[in-house]
Amino acid sequence: MVQEDNFAHLVKQDFEVLETIGAGGMGVVYKAKDANLEKIVAIKALPSHLSGLNLAARFKKEMQNLAKLRHQAIVQVHSGRSLPNGQLYYVMDYVEGTDLAHLIAQRQQQNRPFTVEETVELLQPIAEALDYLHFEANPRIIHRDIKPANILVPADSDSPSKSLLTDFGISLSTDTTSYSDLSLQLGTPNYVPPEFYQPTSTPSESGDNYALALIAYEMLSLDKVRNTMSTTGWQTTNRMIPNIRSTMPPGLRLMGRPLQRVFARALDTIPARRYRKATDFIRALQSADPRRYRMRVGVWGTATAVIAVALVAGTMILHHPTDAGRQTSRSSTTWPEEQAQVAKVFPELLPAGPDDTGWDGMKCQAVANSQRLGLDCANYRQRVWGVPI
Repeated sequence: MVQEDNFAHLVKQDFEVLETIGAGGMGVVYKAKDANLEKIVAIKALPSHLSGLNLAARFKKEMQNLAKLRHQAIVQVHSGRSLPNGQLYYVMDYVEGTDLAHLIAQRQQQNRPFTVEETVELLQPIAEALDYLHFEANPRIIHRDIKPANILVPADSDSPSKSLLTDFGISLSTDTTSYSDLSLQLGTPNYVPPEFYQPTSTPSESGDNYALALIAYEMLSLDKVRNTMSTTGWQTTNRMIPNIRSTMPPGLRLMGRPLQRVFARALDTIPARRYRKATDFIRALQSADPRRYRMRVGVWGTATAVIAVALVAGTMILHHPTDAGRQTSRSSTTWPEEQAQVAKVFPELLPAGPDDTGWDGMKCQAVANSQRLGLDCANYRQRVWGVPI
C-alpha cells in the first residue's frame, strides 16, 4: 500500500487514484479519475527498476505512436509519462469487465473447454487488432506480450468488440531491437515463441501470432502448451508441437485431425512457416471446427448400415438408411435398439438417453420414419439442420 499511496501522491495534480485493479511483474495498474478530462482512466505504472535503463525517451516515443492508433479492438492509449523519480507510466481507457485469463480459470473449474466457435468469437477481434498493428499502423507495432490477461472482455454488451487488446507496456515499433538488448526479460514466459531463447533473435509479428495460437490451444484444451513439456523442452528452438486431439472427447478425436494441422502450422518452430497474418490463423481454426466435419462409421452386426455424423454449425444429424415403412417405438427414458447402437459408438459425444445431455449441451431425439432411422441432435445454442447423405 505504501507504493500505491506514493504513486497516488506523485500524480495527484493530474489524477485521483481510486484503486489498484491489477499487478504483475511488469507493473501495477490503477483505476483513476483524470482531473483534466473528468473521466475514469486506467494508469499502468511500470516497475521502478526500468527507470535505470535509460528507457524514458524511447518509452515516451513509443507511447506517442500508440496514442495514434485507432482500432475498435485496441484499448486506447492516451499518453506516456515519467515521474520526477524516473518511474514510467502511461494512461489509457478504463474498460469495465473481465479478462480472458479469468474466463479460462472459470472454465477450468467447470471442466468445460471453450468450443472452436467460442474461441474464434473471442480471438477474432484480437487477431484483427494484431493485423492492424503489424501491417497498417505507422510505424508498425509489435506487442510482445500477448497473453490471456492482456485480452479484456467488456461487460458492456453494446461494446463494438467482443474482446480488446491491452497492455502495450513492452511493445516496440518495428526496428532492429533484439530480445537481448535490454537487461530484462520481455514477454510472459508461458506465451513466448521458441525464437525468444535465441540471443540474436529479433522480435517480429510472428511472435505475437504464435502467442495467439498458444492462447487458442489453452482455450480448447484448458491447459497451457507450456505445461505439456519440460523446461528444457520449452526453452529450445526445436520445441515440440502438442497434440490438440488428445485433449478432445474420444468421439471427436478422429475429426480433430484438421484442427491438429492448423496448430502444427501456427506453432511451427520456424517463423516463416507460420500463418503470415493472425486472421489467417483464425480463419483456418474456424474451418477446422470438428463439428463442421462428416464422419462415416460402420456399425457392428450382420447389417451393413452406415452411420453418418454431420457436424454443421454445432448441429449433428445421425442416421442410416432404413427400409421403407419401417417404424420403431420410442421410449421416454432409453433409446430404441437402433438408436442405442448409434449412441454407443460415440459415448463421449451423445447422450445416453432422451433425457440426458451429451457433449457441450447436446440434446437428441429419436427419428424413425420411412426416410431414415437414427438421432437428430443439436447443441443448445443452435437449431437443428437437416443434412442429406
